[in-house]
Amino acid sequence: WKPHFQMWEYVAEELPALTVTATRIPTTAHNAPANISTIDSAAIAAASGRTVADLLAQRSSLHIRRASAYGLASPSTRGGGAAQTLVLLDGHRIANPQLGQTDLSLLPTTLLQSAEVMHGPAAPLYGSDGMGGAVHLRTRTPTQPTAALTTTVGAFGERGGRLLLGDRLGGWAWAATAGYQQRTGDFPYTDDALFPPETVRRANADRTQYSAYATVQRAASDRTRVSVLATAANRGLPGASSLTRSNERQRDRSLRIWGHHRWPVSNGTLTARAFGQYDGIRYQDPDRATNDIGRTYVARTETEWEGPVRSRWTLNGSLSAESSWAMHPSLRSNAHQQQLGGVVSAIWTRNRLRLYPALRVDAYRISNGTARVATAPRLGINWKPLSGYDALRLKAHAGRSFRMPTLNDRYWQPGGVPDLRPEHGWSTDMSARWARNEHHVEGTAYQQWHTDRIQWRPVEGVWSPRNVQRVRTRGLEGDAATRWALGAGLQLTTGLHATYTEALDRSSPETSSYNQQLPYVPRTTIKPYATLHAGPLHLDASAQYIGAQLTTSDGSQRKDGYLTASTQVRLAYQWDPLRMELRLRIHNALNTTYTLQNNQPVPPRHGTLSLRITL
Repeated sequence: WKPHFQMWEYVAEELPALTVTATRIPTTAHNAPANISTIDSAAIAAASGRTVADLLAQRSSLHIRRASAYGLASPSTRGGGAAQTLVLLDGHRIANPQLGQTDLSLLPTTLLQSAEVMHGPAAPLYGSDGMGGAVHLRTRTPTQPTAALTTTVGAFGERGGRLLLGDRLGGWAWAATAGYQQRTGDFPYTDDALFPPETVRRANADRTQYSAYATVQRAASDRTRVSVLATAANRGLPGASSLTRSNERQRDRSLRIWGHHRWPVSNGTLTARAFGQYDGIRYQDPDRATNDIGRTYVARTETEWEGPVRSRWTLNGSLSAESSWAMHPSLRSNAHQQQLGGVVSAIWTRNRLRLYPALRVDAYRISNGTARVATAPRLGINWKPLSGYDALRLKAHAGRSFRMPTLNDRYWQPGGVPDLRPEHGWSTDMSARWARNEHHVEGTAYQQWHTDRIQWRPVEGVWSPRNVQRVRTRGLEGDAATRWALGAGLQLTTGLHATYTEALDRSSPETSSYNQQLPYVPRTTIKPYATLHAGPLHLDASAQYIGAQLTTSDGSQRKDGYLTASTQVRLAYQWDPLRMELRLRIHNALNTTYTLQNNQPVPPRHGTLSLRITL
């Protein structure tokens, strides 16, 4: 080949125009009945994180709760915990059925093509867990022959690599990624538990992680597709300070396989889907001679039909069946659950008005023979108030949501309660959205009530779950994004996510926690970001302000709010047919000192350097 040197021109790979998270029927975010935040491949490249947890913390209104700097990371929407936020992978729920949550730190961004965040109840469309909202992760699809290699080095022993391959074979296209990441995590911090306080190195905070993803589909369409994702991690579980030094460790293993096939039928499309998941968690504590291994399994099938009915209606209906079970030394031997679900959703269009009705019914059977039925209706409205002016839309959304108890809630020994009721809630919201060309802004006001929320409490000396908590949540959400062509090859992309959340415990007026903000729910979050493109040079910056949070249920203790920022410089050049990109990331650029839950310290300002070579 003949070498040819040129500066690499910026090309943003846009998110596909259609989204299904808020409707199950493809529609745009502008026409959807609820607030939808989208993260396209350009935003994924601009974010300085390597995991889905890092990406959502920077580029969405979600509050990401972390157990430690490199530990468990779970999403929180509208004051709810990890179990009240639904996480979907290509339309499949991926929460661990024993724990009821998804560790987003185990999912690498290299497998993503885009992501969507739905604000509001998702249970009427997808079933259990989506009481506050949903996160829909869309994986890479085969596009064109590609080969890319990325290597990374950084502070505190960080190093890693990622490989991406893709090609066509006959009538099929395939893509595969593999990644490796390791860090010692021995960052310095000031230990206030010592007297006098002194700077020490973090101990037992190392982490090693592997991931592999592959997908194959019909080259000409998405009619048939099969995907597989495997992850593995080995990490230390550090104590809050050097006085609580811990030798605990956790090993995670996960395997997910899913696929679909579509048939065109008269007046519509029929789709069959299948999903299987295995999660293994090994917890070790040499000091207590503990070596527990937990395993969970999920198998799910779904059949869906979608098509137009007459001139104004588009219908979607699906039936699903799921079986999940778990094995752990502290679980009963018969910890399993079966589920049958059905959902009907529709779009009705007339002139400037769109209606989005939906109804879901789920029947659950647990191992002792107990049956539970949960219903979740929903109605959404999208209205264009000004004839001939499509930029302005008004939205309204109301629905009932639910969450089934986890296998831990039912079968943990001692304390599990097999006949726990599902959590239930109602939610209403109203939004106004303006979007034109490369600019949009949307504001939402909402209120929701949750009843029968499950709380673990000491009962006769044993911790046990009960349907006791009532929570009233109301708040405001704002999203804005814009892109400007500044001339002379310059382009500026900016955006903002902001939330105000009042999540009050309304369980019992006789308790000290009544009418108090829920612990670890910040009232205010503000997340601005910006990217400047100048030929081969890209400058990225993002910041997060996380407001004060209560750390006790009675409101007697709190942790102050904090502001963090990260920056990134990307420099790309091309020598046909090779493309090279060098990235320098600065994490915690303001060198903010703050702590996570349970007073876990975080790293000071530090950097990582990566090189990506693409053929």
